[in-house]
Amino acid sequence: MLERLSILPIYAQRVTLLEERLAHDDDRTDLLRRQVSLAEEGERRATGALEAAMRRIREAEESASFERDLRWVWFGVGVVMTVALELLALYGLGAIRP
Repeated sequence: MLERLSILPIYAQRVTLLEERLAHDDDRTDLLRRQVSLAEEGERRATGALEAAMRRIREAEESASFERDLRWVWFGVGVVMTVALELLALYGLGAIRP
């Protein structure tokens, strides 16, 4: 019986150590959960940045396409104006000649 009583403090110390280990494990679990939430937040931000970059690329491509189309419009306007001026000049020359 005396031997069993002498072992009790060792068991109590062991229980205390196990409780401390559980507390450390709980802290580690909390830190890992925080790390996971930060990683998820980083993923959301990266996804948002990627989507914004893709949107800017599409807008730049649309703008370049619009500018290309606009160049053709101005080219057409130039051709029409040149033909109109030539016709006007020919009409003017015809009106001057008897």
